[in-house]
Amino acid sequence: MKALYWVIGVVIVCGGLFISIMLGDSQKTVPRIKLSYYGNEAAVAEAVVKALDQDGNKLETIWIGIEPDKSAQLDVVQAVKQQIEKKNGPFDEVIIDTELKVAEDTQVRLGRTQNVFLKENLQTVGEGLAKLEASGRKYLFITAAPYSTSFIENNQFNTVQKNFKINPVRISMGYYAAELKEDGEILFLCDTEDKSGTSNWGCAVINKARNTRRKFDFANKSQWAVVMDLTAENDFTLLLRKQIPYLLK
Repeated sequence: MKALYWVIGVVIVCGGLFISIMLGDSQKTVPRIKLSYYGNEAAVAEAVVKALDQDGNKLETIWIGIEPDKSAQLDVVQAVKQQIEKKNGPFDEVIIDTELKVAEDTQVRLGRTQNVFLKENLQTVGEGLAKLEASGRKYLFITAAPYSTSFIENNQFNTVQKNFKINPVRISMGYYAAELKEDGEILFLCDTEDKSGTSNWGCAVINKARNTRRKFDFANKSQWAVVMDLTAENDFTLLLRKQIPYLLK
C-alpha cells in the first residue's frame, strides 16, 4: 500500500474508534468553498485564491501538500501559483519535495528552483525557510499532504514551525470521493491501526466527503468538483475531484 511509505511517526492511541471520534472536537472547520463545480484549473485557482483572501492572507509564503501520484493535483497547484503571482509577483523560490518524485518536465513547468528531501532534512529546510521569511522573500513549498496538514499534530510542518517559527499559508489537497465506491481512491486511509501515521488526515478527507456527497450533482459535467475548508489558522483543506476522466488520476 503506497500510503505506508509516508510514515510520519505519529502515534494514535485511540484504536478501534469511529471516524468522528478519531477526529474528535479538537479541530473545527469553517467552509470556504462549499461543494462547487469549475470548468478548468484556472477557475479552480481563482476560487481558491479568493477564498484565501477572505482571511486576509498575504500569500507570500505558501506550503501546498498534494497526494503523491495524483498528477492532476499538480495542474491545480500550477494554476494556484499563477493566480497568486498575478497578484503578488513571482515567487523567489519554488521548492519541491524530492520524496514526491515529480516528473522533471512537471517540475520545470512549476518553476522549480530547488529540491529538498523534507523528511530527512527538517533542520536544513527549517533554517532555509526561516531565512526566506526573515528577508521578505516569497516562496512556494510543495510536499505531501500529510506533511502539511494541521490534522496530524506532529508532522513535518509542525516540527519545522515549532523549531523555526515559520508562518506560511498551507493548502493540503485530497481526493473528493463523490460515491461510496470511490472511497478506495483516497490514498491515505482512515485506519484505526494507523500504521503509517497518516490516519487522521485520511479520516478528515473521507469524513468531509461523506458529509457533503449527498448534495453532489452528477448531472453537472464541469471538469472539477471542489470543496475547501479553513481547518486551522492559515491552514486549508482542499478536496478535488476531476470528473473527466471519471477519477482523479
